[in-house]
Amino acid sequence: MALKLASLLGRYAHLAPPDQDVRTAVAATLKSMAGIDISLQKISLEAGVVYVRASPLVKNEIALKKIEILADLRRELGPNKVRDIR
Repeated sequence: MALKLASLLGRYAHLAPPDQDVRTAVAATLKSMAGIDISLQKISLEAGVVYVRASPLVKNEIALKKIEILADLRRELGPNKVRDIR
């Protein structure tokens, strides 16, 4: 029985979490536009709003470049994936 279950679940092992592509795009955009290197674990997505857990200095840098960051993310992911970044 355990072998059957393992083979059944093995089919889904390659799937990524639904927001993985958004988190990866946010991390890459922050790195290229603001010089901020942040891990994927500190980025979350809820109802189209990206939340970044970081120091106040990093959050201030994101706020200063918010319009450019959002424009780049919308261009890369589509207009409806990311509504805001906080």
